[in-house]
Amino acid sequence: RARAAATEATAHASRANAAATKAEAGASAANAAANKARSEAAATHSAALRANSKAAEATAQEGRAGMAAHEAVRLAGLAAIRANQSLQAAHRTRDEADGATREAAMAQLQAAVAVQASASARSAAAGIADPANTAITLTAPFSGTDVGADLTAEVTEAALATGQAEVAKAEARAVEAVKAADAAKAAADRANAQVAPAFKAAEQAARSTVDAARSSAAALKSAAQAAEDGAKARSAAARADQADAQAGADSALAQQAAEQAFADATAARTAATQAEAEAVRARTAATQAENAATAASSAATLAEREAATAQGAATQAEQDAADADKLAESAESHAKSAEEAAKNANTHAEEAGKAAERAEEAERERQRKDLAEAAKKNPKYTDPQPGGGGGEPGSGAEALDALILRMATEYALEQVGLSKEELALVQSLSGQDLLDYLKDNGAEILVELFAGDIKECIDDPDIGICIWAIVQNAGPVKLLKIGSKLPRISKAVWGIKGFLEKVDKARKRFDAFTDKLEGAKEKLDRLRAFCDRGSGGGKPGRQSNPAVVQRSAAAADAKPKPDTDCTFPIFRTPKTVDVAYEKLHGPNPARGAEEGSNGKVYFGEQSVAAEYWGRGTYASGMYRYDMDMKFLVQFAKAAQRYDWKGPNGSPRIEWEIDYSRLDEFNALTVHRTWIPKL
Repeated sequence: RARAAATEATAHASRANAAATKAEAGASAANAAANKARSEAAATHSAALRANSKAAEATAQEGRAGMAAHEAVRLAGLAAIRANQSLQAAHRTRDEADGATREAAMAQLQAAVAVQASASARSAAAGIADPANTAITLTAPFSGTDVGADLTAEVTEAALATGQAEVAKAEARAVEAVKAADAAKAAADRANAQVAPAFKAAEQAARSTVDAARSSAAALKSAAQAAEDGAKARSAAARADQADAQAGADSALAQQAAEQAFADATAARTAATQAEAEAVRARTAATQAENAATAASSAATLAEREAATAQGAATQAEQDAADADKLAESAESHAKSAEEAAKNANTHAEEAGKAAERAEEAERERQRKDLAEAAKKNPKYTDPQPGGGGGEPGSGAEALDALILRMATEYALEQVGLSKEELALVQSLSGQDLLDYLKDNGAEILVELFAGDIKECIDDPDIGICIWAIVQNAGPVKLLKIGSKLPRISKAVWGIKGFLEKVDKARKRFDAFTDKLEGAKEKLDRLRAFCDRGSGGGKPGRQSNPAVVQRSAAAADAKPKPDTDCTFPIFRTPKTVDVAYEKLHGPNPARGAEEGSNGKVYFGEQSVAAEYWGRGTYASGMYRYDMDMKFLVQFAKAAQRYDWKGPNGSPRIEWEIDYSRLDEFNALTVHRTWIPKL
């Protein structure tokens, strides 16, 4: 039965593996479908944008067509008005031509009358002339002698002159009448000549009106067609927008289906792996069952042979049981004794531990004494560990190293935007590798079984698949060990990518911090340049001049200090009223008791002290303090960052020293030098 179960488990494992492979293929197909859906959604979105653009253009064309139709209707109306006006003008022209013709006829009639009047006037003048001439002839002999004759002669001459004048007037009117008749005839001819063009112009205006009406109808038809096209375009754009939204939703659903298929494929692969492990365990169990069955058969035969012997052994066993009771009592007694001995051993162990601690403390004390003795015998001796505050023995050079490191670290942290705690986390994470991650996340069995193979997967583009391939190719024994831990292993493997990304980011940030740190240390080497100088500005490598290097007058002994190889300068701009006092005694302690004082006196680099030159009550100059190198040890905690305005953005340093420690400070002052402001 065990073998059959193992065979069935193997078949199940094969089917599970096939199902997992099919699920993975389905996941790939779903992913391809999702990609295609995204592509189609993008194409649909592009088409929707084009449809919206066309709809907007059609709407604009619709508006322009409507305006054109309206303008055509307006122009057609104007053309009709103009045509009517032309027709009326033609009628007026015809009426005027008819009137001109009538007037010409009347003028001709009047001219004939005027000619006849002229002829009558000539006849009348002739009729007047004959009697006048007779009267003149008859009165001529009596002229000058007879008043009546003279009067008659004058009347006759007047009548004759009047007749001549009337004749002249009648002839003039006749001429004018003839001219007027000719002019009227010409005007009538011109009017008759203008009648036909006027009617022709009216005809042309009417035809233009018809053409304008036709154009207006065509424009209205075009406007209606444009409106219809605009409506269709807007409808198409709306349908395109709906298709775009549907395509986006389909793409999202396809992506979700692909992700679900991938998750199902992962679960199927995990189930297949577990089924294979179960099959291995089933085959192993079947083999063990067969072996156990064979052993059981042999044992049964042996049991039959031993049955008789067992009966005799039972009697002996009863005797042995009685003896065992006695031995058990003895063993209990020995156990109590052993328990007591264990308690005693524990007590002795505690005492031994305390004795070891006392021995270690004694050894540390001995080493401290040896170091102190060495320092007394050799002033150049340096403690391997930097000295602390409080005046304990230590190396000033190492204290300077520690100061530079501290300031450079502050600068580097500021530049990369990290706190000290974040730096520790980044440094710890950047030092981890893939094996560390697997150990820390429940997959330590993989490291135990496949460490070498896993290291070869590190350069693989898909580390997770590479590790799963290693697991699947493992032998039955290793699979049995892995089986129960598969859930944790699976979770760890799928988290590898995120872990590696975090490690890469941490390493980049830590490398950036390291670069900034080294750069800052190089910038702060300006402080180290003052070491190995004699006080008072001696050249590097020369010892100090005993006649110049003296302790402050405020020191208790006021004796010359032995030559040293190195002093450390700091600078201070005093108040103007304290210049003379400070030259002799150092900083004036009375300033610490003034109202508004924070109880501290300040020193700094030369560039820091120079910022106070001549400001308000400050002096126009500064003191350079050449300090014993032990100053850097005893006042290490007094060093603070002043600002970031050093060379290339590096920190500038100042020292905040309590007035209560001035005696200690003055005792470490080798020399003070006044530097006036230039």
